[in-house]
Amino acid sequence: MLNLRRILALVILLAVVLLSLVVWRHVRQMPLQEILTTLPQDIDLALDNLNYTETQDDRKRWTLVADRAEYLRSSNLVRLNPVQLTFYQAGAFGDLTLTATHGELQEDTRQLDIWGDVVIVGEGGERLQTESLRYDDQRRQLSTAAPIHYRAPRMELTGVGLLVDIEKNTMRVKKDVRMLLLPEPKENPGEN
Repeated sequence: MLNLRRILALVILLAVVLLSLVVWRHVRQMPLQEILTTLPQDIDLALDNLNYTETQDDRKRWTLVADRAEYLRSSNLVRLNPVQLTFYQAGAFGDLTLTATHGELQEDTRQLDIWGDVVIVGEGGERLQTESLRYDDQRRQLSTAAPIHYRAPRMELTGVGLLVDIEKNTMRVKKDVRMLLLPEPKENPGEN
């Protein structure tokens, strides 16, 4: 039984090595021009596993993480998939972590547009969900015109449109606001 496993492992290893050699020879024989034509034409630089931290006065302001980033020099645009953005020391909000499936960062203005399953989670258990959101780094504001769903430990809120000012510690829902105040949880769930 042990010998059969070793023989099987050796056959698999040999197959992987042979396949690697075939692929390597094929890529090596392809002219450089042919390799370059297989790359997307509008992308000047592509990175996998991007992790960028913005600092100010030796303090972390925010960290941007993406599995894939594609830079388009002609428009100063960076496409990101998926996106995770963490805001540090966001006033009363504490640290905020934002996730989405897609994003575009305008490099010169530092505006980030994100969409697809946008979720923001705060340190205190707050959770905001929407389909699209814009972050303006110069104003330190998050905004959307889309419907939102916000849940805090003792409150649930829905509405359409949102403006969060991180510097002023304010959150404004623009219209169709509905709020449900939840009862305070019992300290000892077993007691009546």
